[in-house]
Amino acid sequence: MKWAPLVGVCLLSCSGASLRGATLSEMVHEPRAEAPSDASPSHCIDARGAPASVPAVRFSRSILANGAEAVIERRPGYDALVIENHFEEANAATFAYVSHDAKRPDVLHLVRLPSANAPGKLLLSTVYALTPTASGFRATSQRNALECELASSELHAQRPNANSGG
Repeated sequence: MKWAPLVGVCLLSCSGASLRGATLSEMVHEPRAEAPSDASPSHCIDARGAPASVPAVRFSRSILANGAEAVIERRPGYDALVIENHFEEANAATFAYVSHDAKRPDVLHLVRLPSANAPGKLLLSTVYALTPTASGFRATSQRNALECELASSELHAQRPNANSGG
């Protein structure tokens, strides 16, 4: 099964879909100064493990006016997507939403933010489980349609230092 059309629709035109765990917004403030820099996907593979196109999207961690933590998903030419549903998984902040379009399968979007010790992940899945929580839901992908490494912009820009030990 080809996932490219599914991925393109979900990441580049969710404006026509209904969303659970996220909302669309024309006006989004930039992330607070102490938040990690933007993160973007790279090194993507599809459900078969074959290399896949990297979606044109970037993520920023932010604090909303109401004090809630969120990740802002920005896609060229579209309104920003504010992902408020989050939970801790694998010692990393994970943000998740489900997009629903009557013409296509529902898609789980998982954004596991990069940390100082590990890159993050962007996962898209049409086979998943949701567990209700007090603040939204916890999501588990059971079969990924797309998996990408998610690294902060400053991690992409850093050059390795072989002599860091002194």
